[in-house]
Amino acid sequence: MAAHALRRERRTSTSLFDVLDAAMPEMSLSEEDNFFLEAVRRGDLRQVKGYFRGKPSVLQTEAEIIKDSKLGRFGLNLAAQQDDYNLVKFLLSQGYRIEEPHSRSCACDSCSAMGSLEKALYRLNGYRALASPVYLSLSYLADCEKELTNKNSRTNDPVYQAFVLNGRMERLAREEYEFKKDYSNLSTRCEEYAVALLNLCRNMKEIGCLMTMPSIKGLAHVQVRTANKAALKLTVLNFAIKNKNERVSMYRYNH
Repeated sequence: MAAHALRRERRTSTSLFDVLDAAMPEMSLSEEDNFFLEAVRRGDLRQVKGYFRGKPSVLQTEAEIIKDSKLGRFGLNLAAQQDDYNLVKFLLSQGYRIEEPHSRSCACDSCSAMGSLEKALYRLNGYRALASPVYLSLSYLADCEKELTNKNSRTNDPVYQAFVLNGRMERLAREEYEFKKDYSNLSTRCEEYAVALLNLCRNMKEIGCLMTMPSIKGLAHVQVRTANKAALKLTVLNFAIKNKNERVSMYRYNH
């Protein structure tokens, strides 16, 4: 899997856990909650599972449900930033997902409670987690399993997700000038992930399956005006160019 192919040094110019205090200013953490977060930091799957075994099987109040959701998502965020395959897989199996970070102009209560630097770090670390090859791969597989039981759910393949994230990282590298290097590195990482997936294909038929990418049908900016079936495989190339995935575009050209 591409998640293994792309394991490498993850840290950029900003510390991985800079945002910890800013992420939960309104949450009162118990000793067990802190134990859980520390276990995630260390990558200790056994202790993380122990934390979940000790949790009540049914949460009684809405406040407990909200807190559990926030804590679980934050734990998954930390695990994804570290590309911890086992922890990400386990936390996904518990139903947690990483949410899209709020925009720079967001004025919700949570964002308003943070300073501008705290909010910027929170957003950056959110995208670090979303761009993790491990998270991109495992969240897709987890959603595929969910799709088998829920026909109304829609699963976006990891190449699509990598393309969308890459375009977003390119934009944020221009807007968030204080973290330009960080976002540029994430943009490159998304491109490398997509190319790594293509490199794992064993033949042109498998490459064609990825390059057709049914999940991008209907997007206004990805149109192939032709009845030629072979040309339809260029939909992914159009999408790659639109979202500035230069490595994927070159991959297609060289193959």
